[in-house]
Amino acid sequence: MFDIIENVLKVATSLLDLFKGASALSRERMDKLADLLQRISETLSAVSASVRTGHIPHGECGKLITYSEELPKLIKGHVTDQKADELGDLLRSSYAVERLAGALAAIEDRDPHLAKLDEAAGKFSALSHILRAKA
Repeated sequence: MFDIIENVLKVATSLLDLFKGASALSRERMDKLADLLQRISETLSAVSASVRTGHIPHGECGKLITYSEELPKLIKGHVTDQKADELGDLLRSSYAVERLAGALAAIEDRDPHLAKLDEAAGKFSALSHILRAKA
């Protein structure tokens, strides 16, 4: 169950590495990608906050599924179609954040897991800001 956290962290880290340099994407696509990455970040942050307050983050699974379908469309052209689909699939495999929240709520030592989830949220948000700043 905790592989969900590792998977979203892998997606975030991969995207940061892939978009370090110049991009072949149009300004419009970069803005749309930045918006999507910010929404992913906000979703992950909401899951983390919900677990900390003892709530289940209802509706967040559906958001991640939708985002995982949009991600490949927006990054194709900057990365190969295969890599774009791979990252979309990896994000899709992490959709079960409501179950993850339940599993985290059931353990006492959840802080290291939540810290990784927060790290992934931060990386998605940082890349969103980087893309917006690119000319």
